[in-house]
Amino acid sequence: MLNRMDFVSKQSIRKKVSFTIALIFALVIITITGYSIQRGKSQIMERVQQQADDMTTMYFDSMNTMMLTGTMDQRQIISQKMLAREGVLEARALRGRPVIDQFGPGRSEDAARDDLDRRALNGEHINEIIEKNGKKILTVITPFRATENTRGVNCLKCHTVASGDVNGAVRVSYSLDKMDEIIRHELWMAIGGSIVFLAVGLIFINLMLKSWIVNPLHNLMGAVSKRAKGDLAARVTDIKSDDELGKLAHAFNDMSDVMDAAADGEHERILREQAAAEELRAKVDALLEVLRKVSSGDFTAQVGFTGKDAI
Repeated sequence: MLNRMDFVSKQSIRKKVSFTIALIFALVIITITGYSIQRGKSQIMERVQQQADDMTTMYFDSMNTMMLTGTMDQRQIISQKMLAREGVLEARALRGRPVIDQFGPGRSEDAARDDLDRRALNGEHINEIIEKNGKKILTVITPFRATENTRGVNCLKCHTVASGDVNGAVRVSYSLDKMDEIIRHELWMAIGGSIVFLAVGLIFINLMLKSWIVNPLHNLMGAVSKRAKGDLAARVTDIKSDDELGKLAHAFNDMSDVMDAAADGEHERILREQAAAEELRAKVDALLEVLRKVSSGDFTAQVGFTGKDAI
């Protein structure tokens, strides 16, 4: 943990800011991309399910038309046309018990083959995704009840059943390979676009950081370093902004001016004190010389300074 913190502390501000922004960008992009993909998947799934529902309804309407025109013996044409559509794996009509009792069992493909068929013939609308041989298949089974007005047709004229009985159902199985391919394509497009957006964003941010923060800091650090090494003339030049860094650079220059002025004043004071001390020492030496002569009997010796310089 300490090594990691030490590593982070040694990185430049530019790298730290870039990493933080990249992390935030990545999290936002991942969230938005994931949500968009999931939403797109749901929308595509809804369209596919609606398409499958519409096919079952169209199948039923076509059978009604054939029934009314006396061409039910050609009903396999409907199934063939449905199967000719891209993605359709299965399209067939199921005979319910009332129809079997009245018209017979029909062809083998008209019989219920699995639990889904049986559930539909009991009146349940089936809409399920089944995975078979590694592929996802959407199976929609729509039951159709005999009423006085089933999609504009009075079924009770031909079928001797009670109103509301399930005469049969239409089953359509639709491959989701195309949908999965579309989702994968959109996913990679989203990922690619996000990476490009992230890269462009980071480049732009780094350029802004270099112009707004890195270069001004380098200028300030250069001046501070020069002054620390003894270059008292070092100042921050080329100050282009009036933000916090610009104000800090001006403050450094002002501080340097004040410190230089104080240093110059102190130097002048020291020079004055040194000169006064030298002058005092010379006067004292002169006085001592006079005293030495007097003590030796030479009473003609005189001190050579008077007035304000007198001692």
